Amino acid sequence: MVGITIGMIVLVLLVMIPASFKFVALGKPKTRQTVGALEPADQIPTIFLPGYFGNRFSFGRLLNRLSLRYQANKSMVVRVDLHGRIRIRGTISQSRPMIQVLFANKLSRPEQQATWLADICRALHDRYGV
Repeated sequence: MVGITIGMIVLVLLVMIPASFKFVALGKPKTRQTVGALEPADQIPTIFLPGYFGNRFSFGRLLNRLSLRYQANKSMVVRVDLHGRIRIRGTISQSRPMIQVLFANKLSRPEQQATWLADICRALHDRYGV
């Protein structure tokens, strides 16, 4: 029988705690300071839609890379729950805004996602003028 030592428990906790903070951070907006003059194209938001069975990790690393390399801003996270209700977190930044969309129903059909996307675009237009 293998015994679990205090050292092993501490080691697991030291790995799990930072990983859980990273997991939570991938589902939140993250804005950066604007660098340099803005061009009109820099103010147009880019919407990132997950593919089949996509989650917050689907674009997490890409969004972080775009933030670091091109000073893009993960301005908003839009969540669509199982009943189609839309929850928007964050605000549109003035410089290179990125909007991450997350569907609670990871197995939803493309037709359903298209309907939700139309609802998301309508909500972004009505609430934020996008």
